[in-house]
Amino acid sequence: MPHIAPICLPERGSDFLGQYGWAAGWGALSPGSRLRPRTLQAVDVPVLDNRVCERWHRANGINVVIYPEMLCAGYRGGGKDSCQGDSGGPLMLERAGR
Repeated sequence: MPHIAPICLPERGSDFLGQYGWAAGWGALSPGSRLRPRTLQAVDVPVLDNRVCERWHRANGINVVIYPEMLCAGYRGGGKDSCQGDSGGPLMLERAGR
C-alpha cells in the first residue's frame, strides 16, 4: 500500500508544547452520532500544557489526571476535535521534517 509507513516515536523527554499535531480516526462525525465516516478523518490540534489542561477540565466538572507521559491537545473553545470512537488513535507531530 503506497500511503502506509511506520511512524517514529519521540525521544524520552521530548517537548511538544505549542506545536500542532494531527489526530486521526474513524470515530463519530459529531457528538452523539452513530454515523461513521467512509474516509479516515484528521484534525489539526495544538499541544497544550498538561497542568493548564487539567485545570480547564476540572473547572468544567471533569476530574482528570494527565500524567507526564501523556499529551493534552485541542482547542479550549472546541469546534475541532476527535470524537467518540477515536480513542486510542494517533496524535502525530512533524519533527525534523519527519
